[in-house]
Amino acid sequence: LKYHDTSTGELVSQHRSQQGAVNQMRQNPANAVMHVGHKNGSVTLWSPASSQYLAKMQCHKGTPITALAVQGNYMVTGGSDRQVKIWDLRMFQETHAYYTSSGAIPTSLDISQRGLLGV
Repeated sequence: LKYHDTSTGELVSQHRSQQGAVNQMRQNPANAVMHVGHKNGSVTLWSPASSQYLAKMQCHKGTPITALAVQGNYMVTGGSDRQVKIWDLRMFQETHAYYTSSGAIPTSLDISQRGLLGV
């Protein structure tokens, strides 16, 4: 992970993910924490001020994270296990899990300003 100052272009900090290749990356607009999805099914949370991840969540066991969305206190993950899971970031717990209706792997997730999930 590399953090750059957008006004000057200078490198602010640089960290290794320690979890292998990064599949997905999203920033939480509420607190600027970066959510990074990995091939091993985990999501790590990062801040430029810390050289270690802030938290690690095992979201999809043994399958890569294929899609990621974050807004406020909620994170939504999609995995190659064809599941979409909703997580409460206050407790780091899964609140809901769904299989995609068509059996397709979710590749794009987004949460609207009204809190609706687009798959």
